[in-house]
Amino acid sequence: DKLAMTSKEELVGAELKLTLTKPAEEGKTLKDVTFGERKDVTVDGNTISWTSVKNAALELTKLPDGTYVLEETGGTVKDADGNLYQVTDSTLEFTIEDGVITTSKVVNEDKNIKFEVNKNDSVITIGDAQRQVITISKVDITNSKELPGATLEIEARSTGVNLKDVTAYRT
Repeated sequence: DKLAMTSKEELVGAELKLTLTKPAEEGKTLKDVTFGERKDVTVDGNTISWTSVKNAALELTKLPDGTYVLEETGGTVKDADGNLYQVTDSTLEFTIEDGVITTSKVVNEDKNIKFEVNKNDSVITIGDAQRQVITISKVDITNSKELPGATLEIEARSTGVNLKDVTAYRT
């Protein structure tokens, strides 16, 4: 599942990649893995790739035993109400033994990432997208009333900051 960390609402548009990095049995690949009715899943040797979609967590069956890396990217994604979230690139390493997740660890520690691994049910839930909302208001210093017609400019001063997806609107 790919969820918003603050509300547990499922998010659409995060890109996920699962790679079998160390098969328990030499020569094992992911070619026999099944994933239900999903049509957007790509299997390439030891890697499965997909994009999160609404109300459709990816269920993988016939995963061979071994060590896996689950990576997530996606930039900015929207929830059902059109709210924007920023997906934090994240990586989880886990091991499957006898068809059950036995160990797991977050590879890139970040306070904005939350992996939940339910070893009993072999379910991994990722919660790491945070809402990108900033409210800026121009007010009169003497009475704190909004000043209509003020022109404000937002500038990215940090290297690598991209403002192309910023949307401004009046409340």
